[in-house]
Amino acid sequence: MLPNRSGQAEESGATPYFGLAAGAVSTLFWGLSFVGVRVAVEAFRPVALVGLRLAIACVVLFAALALRGGPLRPARGDLRRALLLGAILGAHLVLQTVAMRQTTAIRAGWFVAFMPVVIGLGATLFLGERMRRFGWAGVALATSGVLVLASARPEDLAGAGLGDLLLFVSCFTWAAYTLIAGPVVRRSGTLCTTAWAMLAAAPPCLAFAAW
Repeated sequence: MLPNRSGQAEESGATPYFGLAAGAVSTLFWGLSFVGVRVAVEAFRPVALVGLRLAIACVVLFAALALRGGPLRPARGDLRRALLLGAILGAHLVLQTVAMRQTTAIRAGWFVAFMPVVIGLGATLFLGERMRRFGWAGVALATSGVLVLASARPEDLAGAGLGDLLLFVSCFTWAAYTLIAGPVVRRSGTLCTTAWAMLAAAPPCLAFAAW
């Protein structure tokens, strides 16, 4: 079932197995992105690298929108929210990319795994969603893991503390993006919302990189 612009569900031929497979592939690429960024920051300035990633993503996503057909712009009232999402996304990616100069891809992966905890807490505090006992147990366990990880810094990375701090802050920027994006995605669709968010984030990053 896929949400349409009115927030209602549309029938889809996708099965639960397709959803699981898509999630697994997404997780794989997400994890590999930290390895790629760790290598790329040795050759590119962080903001330039973020701007380049966003620019390429814009071309790909808007091409996909055009090929799919239908509206190329978010639903009425969602454009400003999409631009706000772009500002948050840009800040989030810059934080993570700067952090990757100071720490390792493995540590980044562990810190990023803390993001669902922050999202869950945000949904509880701001959206009124309820978390079950197992959820709170998971929050406690994940928080303990992050504290242990932060206390064990690689001796060969003098700036690991700063990198870890930036990664920790990026958990909150991604949580903000996720919580704000929810209603926009339900009305305008994931592809359109993401394309416009990246379009809003790319020019400032490219301009700053060129300055």
